[in-house]
Amino acid sequence: MREDQHIGLNRWAQKFIERGSIPVTVEIVHTLPDGTRKVMDSFPSMTNPCQFPSGKTYSGAWDGDHVLHEYRLDGKVYEEFVQTEPWSSGPCFFLALRDPETGNAVRGSLWAEEEINEYL
Repeated sequence: MREDQHIGLNRWAQKFIERGSIPVTVEIVHTLPDGTRKVMDSFPSMTNPCQFPSGKTYSGAWDGDHVLHEYRLDGKVYEEFVQTEPWSSGPCFFLALRDPETGNAVRGSLWAEEEINEYL
C-alpha cells in the first residue's frame, strides 16, 4: 500500500517540547433534555499551549499539505522542519526542530541515520 507516512519528531524533540505541556483531564459530557449534565467518560491527556501553527506546510504524495508547528518555550521559538523524506511505499516525513532566527537545527532533535533506517 502506498501512502504518506508522517513519522514526526524524534523522542528527544518530543520530550523537549513537552516542557511546555500541561496535564489536563478530558471529559465526555452528555447534557440531558432537562439540562442536567452527566459525565460519560474521563481520561488524562496532555495539551501544549506553547504549540502554534507556523504558517508553513509540507506536501505529501497523496495526502496534500500538512501543517508544521512552532513551539514557544522560555521566550524562545523553535519550529519544525522536514529533515528528510526517504521513500518506502511512499514518502516518510522525519521532522526536526530549528531556531528560525538562525536557521540552525537543534542538534538533539535530528534523526540519526540508524533511527531513520529502522522505519524503512
